[in-house]
Amino acid sequence: MKKIFIKDINANSNVCDYFLVKRKELCKAKNDKYYLAVKLCDRSGDIDARIWERAKEIDSIFGKGDIIKIIRGAPSVYQKRVQISIGELIKVKPSEVDMADYIESSELPVD
Repeated sequence: MKKIFIKDINANSNVCDYFLVKRKELCKAKNDKYYLAVKLCDRSGDIDARIWERAKEIDSIFGKGDIIKIIRGAPSVYQKRVQISIGELIKVKPSEVDMADYIESSELPVD
């Protein structure tokens, strides 16, 4: 069961939860080390995330459209936006989560 939604994450949050991968890209930093640039989402919005360690190895674990569980995630503010630095994650089956948590919806009635 989802415990924290993206709209509620701030630099002081403890991030250990499930997210849908909206985008994933293997990038090369100025120091020639690889990292993963990831866009995560849930029904409340999206957030940027980075994987700095073992990026090439972790790249094969999950892809766009997968659900992942962040085991260790450290939010911080970068360029005035909250971003998560992912230390550890696992890929999970869609049957393990409520997919309604990942479909954007309005907080207001449709009427």
